[in-house]
Amino acid sequence: MSYVTHNQKLLALAFRELFDRTHKRKGTDDYVNESARMIIETYDRTMVDRYEKGTPQPDLNPEAWVDTVGGPSVRFWGQPGYYSIVLCRFC
Repeated sequence: MSYVTHNQKLLALAFRELFDRTHKRKGTDDYVNESARMIIETYDRTMVDRYEKGTPQPDLNPEAWVDTVGGPSVRFWGQPGYYSIVLCRFC
């Protein structure tokens, strides 16, 4: 699969679906660690607190996410000569 095709598929995913795909064990409903479970539960509570019941919620609220995880951390990954900045609390 090409890089472009891969990125297009990722962009089509909803935030929660992407989080679950990257932080749950394959074939189960278990998060890979307690930190991932606690962070998504805290984010869900934060979203409920910020939006009144019955009002539409965005798929991702960046401010709520940063408040939940305490700010992004920057990690570098990639092959020699190719690096990307990844904003990820779990790296």
